[in-house]
Amino acid sequence: MFKSKLLRKVIGIILLFFSIYAIVVTFYLSFFIREKCINNYLQKADSIISSISYSLPEILSSGDLSRIQALVNQFLQVQGIGYVLVMDKQGEVIAHTFVPAPPLTVITQSKIEKNKVEPIYIQIDGKKYIQIKKSVLLGEAGYIVIGIKYAEIQKEIMNFIFKVNIFNLLGLVIIVLITIFFMRKIIYPLKELTDFAYKVKKGEFNAIFSKKSDDEIGYLAIVFEDMAQELGRFFDKLKISISNATEELEDVINYLTVIMDTMADGLVVTDYNLNISQYNNSFKEIFKIKENNLITKNLKNILGFDLIQNLDLESLKEQSMIEFGYNVEKEDKYIECILTSVELKCENSLVFIFRDITERKRAEEDLQLLNQNLEHLILERTKRLQEINLRLNQEIEAKSRIEKDLKAEKDLFQLTLAGIGDAVITTDIKGNILFMNKTGEEMIGIELEKVKNSFFTDYIYLYEQEENLLCPVKQVLTKEKNWESDKLYLVNHKDKKIPVEVKVFPVRGFSAEMVGTVVVIKDISEKIQLEQERLRKEKLEALGVVAGGIAHDFNNLLTIILNHLNFLRLTRPEEKEKLVEQIEKVEKIILRAKQLTSQFLTFAKGGEPVKEAVKVDKIIKETAHFLLKGSAVKVSFDFPKEVPPVNVDASQFAQVIENLVINSLQAMEGKGRIQIGMRVEVLEEDNFWELKAGKYVFIYFQDTGPGVPKEVEAKIFEPYFTTKAKGSGLGLASCYSILKRHGGRIVYNATYSQGAEFILILPVSKTNNVLAKKEKQDAHTPEVFSVNKRVLIMDDEEEILEISRDVFSLFGFDCTCVRSGEEALEKYKQSLQNNKYDLVVLDLTVPGKMGGKETIKELLKIDPEVVAVVSSGYSQDPVMARYKEYGFKGVLSKPYSLEELKKMIQELLFL
Repeated sequence: MFKSKLLRKVIGIILLFFSIYAIVVTFYLSFFIREKCINNYLQKADSIISSISYSLPEILSSGDLSRIQALVNQFLQVQGIGYVLVMDKQGEVIAHTFVPAPPLTVITQSKIEKNKVEPIYIQIDGKKYIQIKKSVLLGEAGYIVIGIKYAEIQKEIMNFIFKVNIFNLLGLVIIVLITIFFMRKIIYPLKELTDFAYKVKKGEFNAIFSKKSDDEIGYLAIVFEDMAQELGRFFDKLKISISNATEELEDVINYLTVIMDTMADGLVVTDYNLNISQYNNSFKEIFKIKENNLITKNLKNILGFDLIQNLDLESLKEQSMIEFGYNVEKEDKYIECILTSVELKCENSLVFIFRDITERKRAEEDLQLLNQNLEHLILERTKRLQEINLRLNQEIEAKSRIEKDLKAEKDLFQLTLAGIGDAVITTDIKGNILFMNKTGEEMIGIELEKVKNSFFTDYIYLYEQEENLLCPVKQVLTKEKNWESDKLYLVNHKDKKIPVEVKVFPVRGFSAEMVGTVVVIKDISEKIQLEQERLRKEKLEALGVVAGGIAHDFNNLLTIILNHLNFLRLTRPEEKEKLVEQIEKVEKIILRAKQLTSQFLTFAKGGEPVKEAVKVDKIIKETAHFLLKGSAVKVSFDFPKEVPPVNVDASQFAQVIENLVINSLQAMEGKGRIQIGMRVEVLEEDNFWELKAGKYVFIYFQDTGPGVPKEVEAKIFEPYFTTKAKGSGLGLASCYSILKRHGGRIVYNATYSQGAEFILILPVSKTNNVLAKKEKQDAHTPEVFSVNKRVLIMDDEEEILEISRDVFSLFGFDCTCVRSGEEALEKYKQSLQNNKYDLVVLDLTVPGKMGGKETIKELLKIDPEVVAVVSSGYSQDPVMARYKEYGFKGVLSKPYSLEELKKMIQELLFL
């Protein structure tokens, strides 16, 4: 039966396909089962860690290390678990399952990147483990490390693959038996049909097929008989067909060329000297050949060695197969070459067919290794099954104990939550409320039964400063990250507004997927009240210190003013130049007093700056020279030729320079050097200084003092922080506040090694219109001019009204003075009927009556084109800084000079 070539071929094909199938299945299963086993063991380890984590915070708080050790010991009996390690939040081992002590490798790997939770592979005493690490309460309660035996995973993989291959082998035997049975029904008739075909081959076209049947073979025999007869009739026509076939041969050659180019195997035709006459693209792809044309190239030069050096080409009649290794672009490959010698009339050729068998070779090596291990695995199978059965029993017992412990822990957890002073709320994966402790019910003002299974924001109302309802639970469920804020307030169901601190944590199941959230809400009303009281006390103490210093300076200025006035009283009228000189000195002293009060208001309230476009180099030089007059400290300046204008409040900026100069004087003890430089830079978005994109002036203030100690660098801009025995701690804090309100920054350069360096950053003004307007105004403002206008002045101080009437009369104004906003409104209404006022000057604050802020609102209703100026001694009031937003056309900060008043009149009424 097996003498039949057809049967042998069929069985051979079955065996070949089965071998390929077995190799592919084995390779796939080894990869798939390995990943599945590892994931199963990692899930088991993660479940154990979660179980330990559930109990660990309470045990740690009790300080009972023996309980922790007992807790971890019970998990050592779980299948696949090699070791368990518990570390505190500092990374120190407090419990483990090693005898006598954990290896250094485990401790070192466990301490690296405390928050890293991805599994890692580790070797201990020649054995391989998969180590997984997880934090408890975000690391505050410590860390748990579990090692999984890698050998257990390998054992399960090989056991499964063995079973699959046994099943496949049985299937192969059945298929072969069935094939033999059916092939016998086919082979014998085919044998008769073969004999008939042989007769036809010899030219017996009239031969008859003796074995008749009514199946496909019988039909085939009839067809063969008809074909034999047809062959006889067409035999004579064959010679004619040969001539026609020659033309068709050319088409066939073209077809063969296409087929050759589309072959997966590489094909090369050479002469006996290996010079290439034909090749296909697959040959170039297999050997990564980049040359375009290989015709006439030598194959030996291309491959780098001679494939036929050991072959006798003269005796080569049949195909020869050569296998060799080849390195292509640093990749090792196995190549199979089929060599055929073709004898042609013109010359003999060699046909090389190259096939990449790298994958097949590797599969054969894997199969050989698998066969070597198969016998060993079979011997150990029984022993392992017994061990597995024993461990399963132990695992069942451990599971029973764990369930009892979990129930006890759950009861304890419920009691603990009930006693916590913060509101604790849990939700499911959809954001629906599942649990709320007693504190939560009292804080929110509603019972758990009424809100259970309802969405979080249906009953819990959390807000920021603006009236937007927040849902932090939704953010945590979306981003799967912790969320917290201490700037919220809760509106409960009793309409009580409570400042709260909220923390939301994601809750994960045993397989690490999100199952819900935990929300902790803390009432911080008492904390905020205590903080406000502390800040109020510190501010009062600091203001007391500052007020004492300012009072001292103010008394000195008043003394100077009084002496100048006494001198004026004694000066004779004819000495006009001396009178003018003394008046100018008194005016400068008064302006210094104005700056002093402005500084005190900045300390006390931190008002908004009244900005204008100025060139700060002049302010810096004047302030520095004034403060350093009479000291041994030298000052130098490094400013560009063209200093761009900057929008600043000149008095507040001068205060910044004053604070820095005084600090340097005190640090250098009255001797040394101060260097002040400036440059202009363009900042892009997302810059280091966290400022808006644009052009900025950088001012570098350097001294040769001792600098700031490293340990206090981070605190120097904090309010009330000082290293001086009698300092208020408001100097640098005031500088920081002023620069921030101007849209800039002040920073300390810790890398400057020659003393202290502070960097002031201010945005460059986008227009020079204000400067141009002032220059034009200064150029055209006369000493005294007659304006022939009407002005309405409102102020609660009679003395200010009297002097204002005199000053405005100097300029030719017809003045009307009132002492409240109500009177101003009445006078302005009357003026609309005849000759309305050209200018209105309103005092910002009038005790007990309508002030300037309220009056301008009513004036704008009466006359939207009213020209009103706001005047106040509170220069830091927001209305003074943003007067245009309130409807004013100008601003006068008390006290103001005659020159300032002239410029304001010129700007509002004549420009």
